[in-house]
Amino acid sequence: MRYSQRPMVPLTLFLLVAIAASGCRAVDESSAIGSRLLVDFGPVGNDQARRNIDLFGKSLDDEFVSRQSGRRAVLLTGFNPFGGEGSSASSSNISGELISHMEQRDRAAGSVVLEREGGGARIARTTSKINGEEVDVYYFRGNTTYVTPALIQVATQKIGPNRVINFGQGPQNMIETGASNSTFVGAKSYDENGRVIPILTNQSSRVDESKPAEGTTPLSWNPSRITGPTGFPAAPGARPENDYICNATAKVLAETMQGREVKYLDGVTLSPIKKPENGDMKHTFIHIAPNQDLNKLDSVTRDVLAESFKDAPPTTVTPATPSSPSTGSTPSSSTPGTTGTSTPAPGGSSSVPR
Repeated sequence: MRYSQRPMVPLTLFLLVAIAASGCRAVDESSAIGSRLLVDFGPVGNDQARRNIDLFGKSLDDEFVSRQSGRRAVLLTGFNPFGGEGSSASSSNISGELISHMEQRDRAAGSVVLEREGGGARIARTTSKINGEEVDVYYFRGNTTYVTPALIQVATQKIGPNRVINFGQGPQNMIETGASNSTFVGAKSYDENGRVIPILTNQSSRVDESKPAEGTTPLSWNPSRITGPTGFPAAPGARPENDYICNATAKVLAETMQGREVKYLDGVTLSPIKKPENGDMKHTFIHIAPNQDLNKLDSVTRDVLAESFKDAPPTTVTPATPSSPSTGSTPSSSTPGTTGTSTPAPGGSSSVPR
């Protein structure tokens, strides 16, 4: 991941652009390499977002991401309650609740837990047995903001997991087999503070304006054969009412796992993800409906992972020790080897539905 300083955009110009299009929309930049998935929080918000991405990246120190040679790793991600951590009981997000439930189950089984926090996200590492095999499992929870897709990509880049499952809350259980390039004209869109903004043109509904609105980037893993009997059908692309954050999360990982750079934020380019030497890295996005039995969802998730490892090639690569991302923004106060201080991302109290 690369960072660069950009000249400050005059506030008046930014406001005109925000009113004419949206606070968080795709912008075409012909100089960008690979996918262009640019979100914009304005000059001040962009600086804060860069600091949060840098802070989170530095919290993932060598002790946290390194593992024994040959040991597989899994990354499971979800979102914090709508309105951010510590919201009222009426605000919830089952994707984050599932992540916490699974982590607590590993803790109860006696797993040693490492924790890191920074930039509006928390991630924990446990060890769990899958098909009798010791596997490192990373549990990620981030705020429901447009910064979180970049944080998940950073975690994937540094950890190099064999399996990645992104969870998001939706109206029904659904496996997304592709990341849509459209948020769908007429659907609600939101700014970084969770306020509804109008979609004024067809182009404003596109995630990556360098590509057709009807385009879909395929995800590398469709576990519907396993989950189908338990109520997890597969969809060929994002659900019609899918909003930007869930779709952006799927698209960022799909693009970078396929070897493309993603220009995600002004001054932030997400690099292609390096796969294990045996190529065993798969990614899927699963929407889950609220008010379900977390024990059942936990069991389904572990069954999916167990099934996916049965025919997988053995892992022989020793993960490299990654360095912290460089930054042109204000240096982070996080020290490698310690838990970073969580700083709310722009829109940290967003009420954007997942």
